[in-house]
Amino acid sequence: MGCIVMRKFRDGKIVTQSRLRALRFLMLLGVLVISYQNCSSGVQFQAGSELIGSTTATGDEPPGDPNPGPVDVPPVGEGPAIPIIPGEAGGPNCPTGRVAVGGVCLCPAGSNDIGNSCLTCGPNEVFNPMTLKCEYRSATVCPAGETYDGYKCVAISPTCDSYVEVASSNFVIPPRSVNADGRGKVCYYAKLVGKTALAPSTTYTERRQDIVSRNHGGPGNAAPHVMGSREIKFVLLGDREVVLAGDSHGGDDIYVDNYFLVEVMFPGLMKPNLWASGTGDAIPYRDGGGTMPIQVNGEPVLDWHVFGSGGTSRFNPINMYGQLTKNKEISFRGSSLDCGSVGETSDVYLLFR
Repeated sequence: MGCIVMRKFRDGKIVTQSRLRALRFLMLLGVLVISYQNCSSGVQFQAGSELIGSTTATGDEPPGDPNPGPVDVPPVGEGPAIPIIPGEAGGPNCPTGRVAVGGVCLCPAGSNDIGNSCLTCGPNEVFNPMTLKCEYRSATVCPAGETYDGYKCVAISPTCDSYVEVASSNFVIPPRSVNADGRGKVCYYAKLVGKTALAPSTTYTERRQDIVSRNHGGPGNAAPHVMGSREIKFVLLGDREVVLAGDSHGGDDIYVDNYFLVEVMFPGLMKPNLWASGTGDAIPYRDGGGTMPIQVNGEPVLDWHVFGSGGTSRFNPINMYGQLTKNKEISFRGSSLDCGSVGETSDVYLLFR
């Protein structure tokens, strides 16, 4: 038989060898449990760090990976991507249905941008910007053969059975379209100059220092007085008459003392297209005798049309499309200019029909 070993502890208790082995086993088991808890804590912390790396670390948690890899998760609630079409050189790419003008993607004139598309209202509807919907409005009743242009009843022409004003200085003119019944010929117009009564030239304090024409208030040449001027930018998406006229529907003449100047620029031109119409005595004198074309920033206005030798010039509406182009951003500036003494101008509109 084996012998039983007994040990005496300080407190006087005697422990047998079997009890000592049991105690050692319990101690070893305790060490294993502690090691397991430490390892478990390490796994939990590592997982926590990976999650924290995609949010913001708190003061008690170490930050995650500063350069986490891409997460291949589709955006929530996002619809199908809107097709992209190229814009003008140097301009933005625009979603289908919009065109870049002045660095901004715009819906065609007469349409309203509702985010995912362009909405066009009917002739007896008005767009509600709060609901982004077209709502019915009572139609203005015009006499037979006339239509409402936004201000008054005007004659329906073979090319226009309705008119839409373009108030913005940057816009897109859609191509012409005709319904099956022959209607739907929508025309658009922008006002360039407002009418002024005959007044002393000193009334018009602005002068175009980059233009040289004759000086009616003294000898020689001078910078003309500006009675009215506006620059617009637009894109033509199709062939249209672009008519300079004295009213919104192309029926009235333009009159001006002394001349009306058009300046056009678009990609591809090395220098602007210049056109002017007015009185014969608006052209400047040449040094050494004789006369020369009106000068705009050093460029001669060779497309010059004389209506009257002096005083107030009056001319019929004229199609300016020959100065323009399609599918490119056009800068168009129209100005009523006075050479001095007294001046006046009619309303001047640009009509797209």
